[in-house]
Amino acid sequence: MDEIDREILISLLMKGGISQSEISKMIGSSTQRINYRVKKMLEEGIIKNFKVHINPYFLNGMNLFVAYEGTKNIDLRGIGSVFRCLERTDFYELQAMNEKELLDLTNYMSVEFGNKIMQYRPRVPELKNKINYYDLLILRELLKNPTINYIKLSQILGIRAPLIRKRINRMESMGVFSIIPIIDLSKTDIFLFTIISGRRLENKLNVSNTILKIIDDNASIYVGIEKSMSNIRKNLSYVRKIDKNAEVMVVYDYDFRSDFAERAINNLIEAEESNMRKILPEETP
Repeated sequence: MDEIDREILISLLMKGGISQSEISKMIGSSTQRINYRVKKMLEEGIIKNFKVHINPYFLNGMNLFVAYEGTKNIDLRGIGSVFRCLERTDFYELQAMNEKELLDLTNYMSVEFGNKIMQYRPRVPELKNKINYYDLLILRELLKNPTINYIKLSQILGIRAPLIRKRINRMESMGVFSIIPIIDLSKTDIFLFTIISGRRLENKLNVSNTILKIIDDNASIYVGIEKSMSNIRKNLSYVRKIDKNAEVMVVYDYDFRSDFAERAINNLIEAEESNMRKILPEETP
C-alpha cells in the first residue's frame, strides 16, 4: 500500500459518498487511476463494503455511547456502531426510539459484558431543520445501497436527479447521515483510534481527520484517522495532560449497523403516507 492508497482510504473515511473526481483533485492523481485503485481495493477485500450511519435524532430517536472491557460478537438490534480496540475494549453506540428501549439495551449489554467502563449520553441537539417525506425515501434507498447514484435513485423514486442531489447534499451538511467504508484495517497502513474524555476538548486537539465527533459541555468523543502510531501517541500525551482519566484506544475492527434506522424510517414513512391518505379525497365508486 502506497501513499495514494492511504489518501484514497482517508478521503473515503472522511466522506464515503465523495466522488472519484473529487478525490482526484484532492490528492493530485487522475480519475482513471483513482477508479482503478478503488476497484482493486474492493477486489482484494481492503474495502469490504460501504455502510450508512444516520443520526437517530433526525428519526425521532436517541443514542447512548458505552464501552465495556472484553470483546464479543453481539448481534443485537439497536447497535448503531461498534469499535473494537486493541486494549480489549468494545466501544458501542446504542440507538433506540425511547428511554425504555435504551434502558433495555444497556441492561442486556451489562449482562453480557459486566460493568461498563464508560457511559455517555449526548446532549439532545437542537434540530433547526428537519427532514421530510422525500428525504426519508432517499435514506431508505441509501440504506439498501449506499453507493447508488443519483440517476438510479431518480428512476426508483420518480424524483428528478437534480432534486435528489440537492436533498442529499442538504442532509449531509445538516449531519443527518454519512456514508462510511468498512475497511479491513489489518490490510492497510492507516490507523483508527478513539478518544473518550469527560471534558470538552474542542479546539484543543490536533485531530483533523474524524469519522465520528461528538462534543458538548460534558464530554468529548472522537473516532479519528492517522497514518502513523506516533501521531496517536502525541494525541494520547496531549489528552492526558488535559484529562488524566481520558481513554485513547487503537481500533482494529469496526462496523456500522442499520437495524434501528431501517425500523424508524419505515415507521415514519408509514405515518406520513397514512396522513396523506387522510387528507386526499376519497375516490367515488
